[in-house]
Amino acid sequence: QRSLADAALYSILQNVSCLQIHSSVANPQLPRHTIEEALSDSLVVTQTKSGINTLTVGAKTDHADDDKMETRFKKDSSCPVEADEQEEVAAFLLSSLALTNRPIITSEQEAMELATLTSEEQAEILSDTFGDFCIVSSHHKKRARLAHDPNSVAFLLRQMLLEVEAIPKTKKRALLEALSKGQKEQFSCERLEKFLRCEGMNAKLAAQRLVNYWEGRRKVFGDDKYLLPMTLAEALKDDLVALDSCVYTLLPYPDRSGRQILYMDPHRHSRKGYTSESMLRAIWYVSEVTAQHNNDNSSAIVQCCWFQNASLFDYDLKVFDRWAHFLSNCWPIKLAANHLCCPSAVVNRVVIPIVHTFVSKEWRARTLTHNVPVENILEVLAKFGIEENMLPVEMGGSVQNHQVEFLRNQRAVELQEI
Repeated sequence: QRSLADAALYSILQNVSCLQIHSSVANPQLPRHTIEEALSDSLVVTQTKSGINTLTVGAKTDHADDDKMETRFKKDSSCPVEADEQEEVAAFLLSSLALTNRPIITSEQEAMELATLTSEEQAEILSDTFGDFCIVSSHHKKRARLAHDPNSVAFLLRQMLLEVEAIPKTKKRALLEALSKGQKEQFSCERLEKFLRCEGMNAKLAAQRLVNYWEGRRKVFGDDKYLLPMTLAEALKDDLVALDSCVYTLLPYPDRSGRQILYMDPHRHSRKGYTSESMLRAIWYVSEVTAQHNNDNSSAIVQCCWFQNASLFDYDLKVFDRWAHFLSNCWPIKLAANHLCCPSAVVNRVVIPIVHTFVSKEWRARTLTHNVPVENILEVLAKFGIEENMLPVEMGGSVQNHQVEFLRNQRAVELQEI
């Protein structure tokens, strides 16, 4: 069923460069039966003379403009998409997320973005993606010296705290409450330095990231949990099923540059026994542990996404949208490289362009899609300092039961800290 629906959507979206959802469908206040009625009404692909293609879900246009070529997919007409498949496709596109008028990022647009980067930006991207195996520019060497100078770090930490002080109280309520409730370990120099390094030693950006962290933590865990210790026994006690799913985890060994490796397998996102909110809390916890373990001077991490078995319907765009925001703006870790490994045709053509609409230009520039046979993926990743002994067995690596070991080790660490 999934493969049929994937093929159906792929056939529709081959030439679509913009996704639109009718406002009545995107309105979450409407009764469910109204939304389902709108979804089952039509999928419309429109092409103008200029070659711009648009997919509209649930739209009720009676007549096409003279300068447009319109193809409608309806229940009562012959079309390449069966009714049940059509509803699945439309449900995914909505995915509880307002995607109205959100343009899909094409490969041509990504190429144009890369062409506009300065030589320093290009050098930074190369340094991030290849790690220690890239010759960095003099600018990055200077910044590295600054990050290693204890006097410079101490000065920038003071500047960072002054920047936090300058942010209006109404925009940092969660942070102020954390301070008042005795969360002093969260504001140690070592902890604050991670935010500073994550923002390239920019005190103002680091201050904003710190404030964003606490605001995000309150939204994800709620007022009753966000000040609890970030442990499996306390803040995460109701989210162990989501953690056990192995959708998102920290691998035991860093890459050859000493950076932690986050591993994601969307195919494991079964949604059985947990909610999207629980999965987001699980992801937050894994990212928190990653930040604690990360000794890289730039707080950089790399991510490997295993897409070989993933179908279109394994993706929870609502979770990904928020996760991407937190990684870009909140957590004290920096995404240095994002490896998308062995995606299917529909994931490569449909999911990845939609996902790229959620993330920044900097993130897209650090994302590498490896469209290679499964047997060649280890050879490709080795060029970036990620070797066989660092990867799980499903990717051809030698790491077994990585999530079980991760949770076991974390429980042991947390017991020692009590």
